[in-house]
Amino acid sequence: MDGVGDDLDRVALWALRAGEVAEAQRAALGRYALVWWTGEAAERYWRHVEQRRVALAQCVEDLAVVADSAATLAEAVRAEARLLRALGVPS
Repeated sequence: MDGVGDDLDRVALWALRAGEVAEAQRAALGRYALVWWTGEAAERYWRHVEQRRVALAQCVEDLAVVADSAATLAEAVRAEARLLRALGVPS
């Protein structure tokens, strides 16, 4: 059962790293300002950029939940494994 806890730790770490990448992408979108570009096409472009930034922010939040849930579950699995070992139940 301890292997499952390790797998869940890897999922948690992956989610944290993926969240960092998504946050970096979200932040980078805010830095690219085409100050010389105006008009309807520019407005559509910026609406699309803002939609993308909102979606990335939601992704970051969701990945944080995944990371937290996986870490919590990993600890629960390890606690259960310790209990089973203490009771003499083979894993």
